[in-house]
Amino acid sequence: MHTLTYSGSTSPMSWQAGSPGRIPLHPWGEFFGNGRRFVFDEASLAAVRQQLATQGRPWVLDWHHATLDAEQGKRDKAPAAGFVYDLVVEEGYVYGLVEWTPEGALDVVKGAFGFISPVLMHTEDGHIVGYHSHALTNRPGTHWQRRIGLEEKMDWLKQLLGLAQDATEEQTKAALEALTARAKLGDLLVQALQLTDTSLTPELRGRVIRLAASEGVMEEVKTLRAQLEQDRQERDQNRVASLVEAALEDGRILETQKATFLRLAAQDFEGAKAALEALPKRVPTGLPALNKQPAQAQATRLSDNDLAVARIVGVSEEALKKYGGDE
Repeated sequence: MHTLTYSGSTSPMSWQAGSPGRIPLHPWGEFFGNGRRFVFDEASLAAVRQQLATQGRPWVLDWHHATLDAEQGKRDKAPAAGFVYDLVVEEGYVYGLVEWTPEGALDVVKGAFGFISPVLMHTEDGHIVGYHSHALTNRPGTHWQRRIGLEEKMDWLKQLLGLAQDATEEQTKAALEALTARAKLGDLLVQALQLTDTSLTPELRGRVIRLAASEGVMEEVKTLRAQLEQDRQERDQNRVASLVEAALEDGRILETQKATFLRLAAQDFEGAKAALEALPKRVPTGLPALNKQPAQAQATRLSDNDLAVARIVGVSEEALKKYGGDE
């Protein structure tokens, strides 16, 4: 982008097929380029259109500011790539309607040049009041300059999606996401309904998919997938909790370690399980076996005093051997 300090439409023609009919010149409102601030507002729009009417010719579109260089004696020729004959403002950007020369159209169609660099006429405070010319370039001075041809691609996409050309970017994005969802649903139905049989024609498979989609299957599939995902997450959480609780109960980990192992098990269940299984158990999980002595060993411990007491109270020696005796 070049600038000229300012001190003081023609009829459109057809352009080569495939070349864009409009080119992005610069943002609307405040923007920056070449180290300074510029403003293009309603007054600017009126001024540049008055410039067109006064000079009676379009602005030249050249390569790398050849027209400006030729006027400054830096080159002999400045061939035109096209001519900008009017302006439009759309979604916060200023576009030029362009009539291409064959050479300029060819360079743009094959992608040799991606941007426009305007030579601006402006007041000292950066208020734009006219254009000197415009240039094809790959290194524009304007910040956040848009690519040439992007709008035509968007128009083609809107047409493909069945949208009006004045559809917003948000509406286009929503329509594209819906189309993508239907395509995914189609793949799912092809598998679920076993429509991969080569005996079924693409037309028949397409009819089945459209029918299923029209019956609201898409939302049902979406809901089912959400439920399945929720169930899976709950199962994973329960499995992790059971693993850590078991380790806590038998003393392999302490209460202070519980949160850490819950987090590790959620990230890598099998790894956490192997780590916990390798830890020693510190709390017994079964009842200890009773060390019962045989009756014969008990009998040998019966003293004379025991036998005397047994006779006094009327307890037989056999009963005393079975139920009594010193331990």
